[in-house]
Amino acid sequence: MKHIIKKLGIALFAMALLWSCGKDDGPTTPPPPDPQDQNTAPVMAAQEFSAKEDITPADAIGTVAATDADNDALTFSIKANDNALFSISSAGALTLAASKALDFETKTQHSITVSVSDGTETTDATITIKVEDVDEVVPTENTAPEISDQEFTVLVGEEIPDAITIGTVEATDADGDELTFTILNDADGLFEINPTTGEISLKSLKAADFVSKVQHNITVEVSDGKDKASASVTIKVEQNSAPEIMDQEFTVAEDINDTEVIGTVEATDADGNGLTFALVTDLDNLFEVDATTGNLSLIAGKTLDFEKKTQHSITVSVTDGMDTVPATITINVTDKEENLSNDPNAFITTWKTDADNEEIVIGTNNSYDYNYTIYWGDGTSEQITTSDPISHIYASAGTHTVSIVGVFPAIRYINGVTTSSKLMSIEQWGTIAWRTMQNAFAYCINMVYNATDTPDLSQVTSMSYMFLRAEAFNGAIGDWDTSNVTDMTGLFRRAIAFNQDIGNWDTSNVTSMSSVFLDANSFNQNIGNWNIGSVITMTGMFDNSGMSVPSFNATIVAWNAFVEQNGGPSGITIGVDGVPSCPGTAAARSNLINMWNWTFQGNVQYHPNCN
Repeated sequence: MKHIIKKLGIALFAMALLWSCGKDDGPTTPPPPDPQDQNTAPVMAAQEFSAKEDITPADAIGTVAATDADNDALTFSIKANDNALFSISSAGALTLAASKALDFETKTQHSITVSVSDGTETTDATITIKVEDVDEVVPTENTAPEISDQEFTVLVGEEIPDAITIGTVEATDADGDELTFTILNDADGLFEINPTTGEISLKSLKAADFVSKVQHNITVEVSDGKDKASASVTIKVEQNSAPEIMDQEFTVAEDINDTEVIGTVEATDADGNGLTFALVTDLDNLFEVDATTGNLSLIAGKTLDFEKKTQHSITVSVTDGMDTVPATITINVTDKEENLSNDPNAFITTWKTDADNEEIVIGTNNSYDYNYTIYWGDGTSEQITTSDPISHIYASAGTHTVSIVGVFPAIRYINGVTTSSKLMSIEQWGTIAWRTMQNAFAYCINMVYNATDTPDLSQVTSMSYMFLRAEAFNGAIGDWDTSNVTDMTGLFRRAIAFNQDIGNWDTSNVTSMSSVFLDANSFNQNIGNWNIGSVITMTGMFDNSGMSVPSFNATIVAWNAFVEQNGGPSGITIGVDGVPSCPGTAAARSNLINMWNWTFQGNVQYHPNCN
């Protein structure tokens, strides 16, 4: 406004001056101008800005500064540009001109002249723009990927899966670019490739076509997005060699725990393929096998028991991923000696050795089959399946408890077995199912009887010579079940200590009572209750026995009554040598002799009374 007022004042002054001249008043002197009416030019100093070489026209370089003492409005403009690079707004905002760019490598500094005007006066100044370098990514030339011809061999087994993995095609790229794989040529249309990994696989349901040839050729292309390369891939088909595994056997103690390895199942593969093991059958559900190592062990919480089963058979398979082969694995269980003194199933005896490294022999009967475990009482045991006599040597002298469990049908001693004298006692019969007692404890001269149970004689027909010369034996055996016994020949012959009540034995099937008590000089019992209905012979039965007058009298009188009631037996010869008799026996003897054709053989000692 100020400069407008000034201009208006000047104009009025000029009109007045003209008017004065028009009156022709003569020459006059004009008044001096008012200092307050004079304009002050704007002030602008040289200035410097910095700008990165990668700025755009939209980015501000800076604002040019200027002042005006009159506070006039200022307007900026570029008076001298540098290659038309720059643009300035009327307010002094400096930028790049449209479509222009800086380049540090071309020029590091630019100078331009900027004018500023207050509408009356104009002032110029040099403006310097320094260009800052920016690291630039210099585009390099792309390197094509590299791929070479490759070959894969595929082993096929008897069973071919629908999809087979062939292998992975290898390719490289010097620039580190991501690669993409494709199949360019596959004449048979059998294969596919993973575009990212390069893994070649057989298409589904193409297995039969695949194995119809021994070799296939395809072309694989690889691309880095700019350049491509291709190579021939040969795929050979070879028949797989199945893994080999043999039937195997391991032996392990029954007390093995479930963390221990029973054994390692062994298998081989001619192709060098990795093998995987698996348990196929395990009827007892006891075992497990490590798929990788083949280590065989018990399932957690499972145990073995020799007394229940001495051998287990399982089936283990091994596969190489194509073919699977089974094998039978046998686990033999060895016994860990246990304390069988309280086992009701065990036949228990004691034996005495008088010197270190002394042997005992337990006689058997080879007419029968055996399958038993014997615990020798010194920490050792054996599983026996033969009928041969069994022997054992004790390292130290002493008394040894021997326990037998299982199938042990007979024990037998015959003349000439010298260790029978080492048998000291029968402690328990257990649940052994005896088949015969013939010569069972013959010549066991030191054996005593401590058993409180009874033997299972349900299959026994012969007790002949069972206690022959068992000179210390005097067992309470009156409760035995002898109902199936047919032969008692020599049963207690020379068992010089025996004198137990056996009057209630069931002898209904016994045919031979020959020599039952021959030389059993302590035996003095009434056996008149014996059923003699099947007896054929009694020769030597009481010869030199310990029968007293009352016992013998009661026995003969009772048998005479039995014969009369049952019509026999007749024609019996009975040995009574050295046995005392009395008048009370005479009538019964006479009836048996005269009516039933009995013969009383031997030198009978007659007593005048029967007491």
